[in-house]
Amino acid sequence: MVGKIPGLLSLKAGGPLPICVPRAKGFDMGLVAVLEKPSDLEGYAVHPAHLE
Repeated sequence: MVGKIPGLLSLKAGGPLPICVPRAKGFDMGLVAVLEKPSDLEGYAVHPAHLE
């Protein structure tokens, strides 16, 4: 999606570190989207590439 969605600088996904699993409350995946500026979040949320 980086390069397709304006303002999206990077996107990383992964599981919790083993030490954090007990605190993860059942979640097994995390996502970090780095945007250029806060106002880019609105466009990211509704962009067709993100909705896929």
